[in-house]
Amino acid sequence: MNAVALRIKKIRSNIGLTQEQMADKINLSVKAWQKIENGITRLDLERLNQIAEILETSLVDLINADEGIYVHQEIDKNENIYNKEVNYHNNISDEERELYKKIIADKEKTIADKDKEIEFLKDLLKKS
Repeated sequence: MNAVALRIKKIRSNIGLTQEQMADKINLSVKAWQKIENGITRLDLERLNQIAEILETSLVDLINADEGIYVHQEIDKNENIYNKEVNYHNNISDEERELYKKIIADKEKTIADKDKEIEFLKDLLKKS
């Protein structure tokens, strides 16, 4: 079982949801949900976000653990925080490593989009 699947199972159990309840909330069969918790089903970013929302936790908390992934953050001149480097331990699978990279790339794109939007709004304010 991979670290993310184990964490999903632990969080679900800790908040008192059964596998049946979780499967219902995520619109899956119980068998399909069990495959997620057993690390058989590969999870994409969209599904991880959905699971994190149902479990009332952040995506970072869901995938990040002391024994797993560490994200090095840097602050640029505008005080924006960027994830610049990810260090993995050897117990992380290649699939998980690729998933982490995709999540970081997605977050970096979101930040860049927000930066553009902020600049656009600043320009609008200057013209007013």
